[in-house]
Amino acid sequence: NMVVKRKSQGASSSETYGYLAGGYLVAGEGGAGNYDEISRFQFAASSNAVDIGDLSHVWKDNPGACSDPGNSYAYVAGGGNHTHIDRYAMASSASGTDVGDTTAARGWLTGHSSDTYGYTGASGPGGPDASNNRIDKFAFSSSTTSTNIGNMVVPAYDATGVSSTTYGYIAGGWHSSTNIIEKFSFTTDGNSTDVGDLTVGITYLGSVGSQY
Repeated sequence: NMVVKRKSQGASSSETYGYLAGGYLVAGEGGAGNYDEISRFQFAASSNAVDIGDLSHVWKDNPGACSDPGNSYAYVAGGGNHTHIDRYAMASSASGTDVGDTTAARGWLTGHSSDTYGYTGASGPGGPDASNNRIDKFAFSSSTTSTNIGNMVVPAYDATGVSSTTYGYIAGGWHSSTNIIEKFSFTTDGNSTDVGDLTVGITYLGSVGSQY
């Protein structure tokens, strides 16, 4: 079980643990609203999640999340119509620290990881419009603000994001329930390209097969 019932969290992973950060507290669990808890659970054993710290801000609803390749830190970007990028150590029980900002106040984000950068895609405040097609990146090596490196084929939110070693992928999402699968390069900044379709147009997707 999770520590409390919540939704719209940012998920990250090391080689040994899964992490859940922020999200929206479900009504009846001591109230309802944005939530700042960071919790983790083991991969090697069936066990409940434990609370290991808090994000620096409480408005992390629907953030983009990723982790660096050295399994040192996890990152939580945007969420709840805010700009903060938080970082927390995965090797120890520690709270998040604010290390930078997204290029715009955005929630409902996808998260991706290369060897050196974290990426966010899709989403934005409100519905799917021109503000929702950003692809941003930020450096793992320093506390820094994101830069906008390109645009998506279709503006969308509540899509899913996964990573290979060379590309980030964004699939589905809310734009008349799009079925597009897009990819963007980790080695060359630029727009995403349409590489295929889901079997149906769908939103609120889970993700598997992320690099980290």
